[in-house]
Amino acid sequence: MASEIFCSPMRYWFKHDKRIQGCLVNVCRYLTSGEVSTALRPFYFNVHPDLFGQFPSERAVNENSLQILSSFLENIQQNRYIRPTTVKFYLKPQKSVTGKGALKGGLCRGWLESNVSSAREKTKACAPILEEIKRLQEGLCQSLGLKAVVWDCGWNVAHFRGSLQSFQALAEHHADLMHHLKGRTLVFANDTGVSLDGRVLLNSAEVRHNWLDFIKNIWKDDIVLGTVPAFEKAVSRVLRDIKVVRRKFQPVTMAKHYENNLRRLTTTLSDYQGRRGYPKTWPVSLKDYELVVETEAGPLMVSPTGQFIVPASCPSFLLVNFITEHLGQASEFLQQYKTNKDVENELLRRCVTELKLAALSKDDCITPNLMIQCCQQLLAKKDELGIQLQGAYLYITNYYSVMSDGQICIPWNFKM
Repeated sequence: MASEIFCSPMRYWFKHDKRIQGCLVNVCRYLTSGEVSTALRPFYFNVHPDLFGQFPSERAVNENSLQILSSFLENIQQNRYIRPTTVKFYLKPQKSVTGKGALKGGLCRGWLESNVSSAREKTKACAPILEEIKRLQEGLCQSLGLKAVVWDCGWNVAHFRGSLQSFQALAEHHADLMHHLKGRTLVFANDTGVSLDGRVLLNSAEVRHNWLDFIKNIWKDDIVLGTVPAFEKAVSRVLRDIKVVRRKFQPVTMAKHYENNLRRLTTTLSDYQGRRGYPKTWPVSLKDYELVVETEAGPLMVSPTGQFIVPASCPSFLLVNFITEHLGQASEFLQQYKTNKDVENELLRRCVTELKLAALSKDDCITPNLMIQCCQQLLAKKDELGIQLQGAYLYITNYYSVMSDGQICIPWNFKM
């Protein structure tokens, strides 16, 4: 029988108190959406409703609790008010979860020997579902004039099929509204809205009625999307023509939230420039540098790809000082990324060809530099790994796992 676990209170997951010389200091570490997803992924694997087919009541509890958790995390990311919340999850006995997040280190060869047959069985079992998904995708693209239909919410292929079937039924009953989607990419995701690249996102956990309401009013989001370039240009102008770009590896951002973040940062930088001016050590133009504007809870950092990552709530004096201190590092990382990206693409192609993989992909947290190291090791060990990985759907991340559709996950720094 499944056992219970509780998470309570969830408000305090991301902060703690520290005592320094008798004083109580509140210490917070802010995480990006991607970091939160990566940290929680092994947990998701152990409580996923698909593991509880023989326990319908426990399955229902886990489904409901995951929705609550998702909503809670979204509220944190949007800086909304949250109340301490208790959620309940069921765990199956450990032996029933073989291959799922069981190993973060250890030897890759031994793990593959124990799990590759299971992965192939799951891949074979999912083949009919994948064929039906392809048929539904092609049918929707043809009938509605969609550019593509994409799945990007972390659930397995069975959930994708269910979402496609639900949307197909909605499109048939409300064909008069579907012209709003013509020529666009439709994404089933963890949120609903229009992304910065114009893709239409529908929350896969929502009911069809909510999808319909959004499609009816999609024009409102499109108006906001149209104003984004002007707001990005305003930030660029006030910061010496720096390139305002999107993070290389970033979760989906909604246009309406992004516009507010740009507006806020423009105001604070304009005030600073008018009062104090920028340091004399800065170059006349920052056009060779890149800046990414994120939510209030985002980090202030130089990304591994050389971009300045800036939370919209960052005080102007702190941002100016940070840029001053890290111009050299940003330039070095940016050039390194441009070089590594080409190397990475070539190594990906070689790995797929020489190891005879069905597909090779990676988690967003795996930078080109890390992926290069992983691919080099895969190629160096191809004689040992080739038989086990032939025909596999390989995913590079930070842990070992076999997904429900047979995809094999291994850490980028695996050991033989």
